[in-house]
Amino acid sequence: MIERGHRTWIESVWKMCQRHKNKWSDWFYSAMWADRVTARRSTGFSPYHLIYGKPHVFPFTLDEETWYSIDWHNIETTEDLLEVRARQLMRLRQDRSAAARRNIEVRRKAADQFAQKNASRLVSGLYRVGEYVLVALKGTKLKKGYGRIKSADRWAGPYRIHGRYASGSYALEELDGSIRRGAVAASHLKPFY
Repeated sequence: MIERGHRTWIESVWKMCQRHKNKWSDWFYSAMWADRVTARRSTGFSPYHLIYGKPHVFPFTLDEETWYSIDWHNIETTEDLLEVRARQLMRLRQDRSAAARRNIEVRRKAADQFAQKNASRLVSGLYRVGEYVLVALKGTKLKKGYGRIKSADRWAGPYRIHGRYASGSYALEELDGSIRRGAVAASHLKPFY
């Protein structure tokens, strides 16, 4: 199983190998480095840029003039050197702030799109009598890290809402009409479609 973040550069390794899949290790570090110096959609910057405060300079871009190429021969005093380095550090802070703002915008946009797409599935926790629901399997034995298998069931049911208590919890009934013992909090329920 591959983590989603690694899938892109692992696929690029397979593309570089072409028919010689046993030569994957020849391309591994190049693909990993390329991934680190490539800008992310979520931030607009590469991880390299966010750590070092400047974009990676590729060998084919060395002759291009950029803001980051500083004429070091014109720096004659400590004050000049400190000014240039302070500007570099200030630029790094600005770039990190811009990346953080963009990341927040992207996440908000994704959350809004999710809410619009799933508006009918997002509920307020109010259920009507007779509505079908699932109950979350929660408890000390079922919590993550206590021997629970990833593929284990997390929801039980379906059940029908039998009634609502003043506390906001619900009484449930089986599909055959037998009432289940105890109350279930609304936060442990989700609609069954």
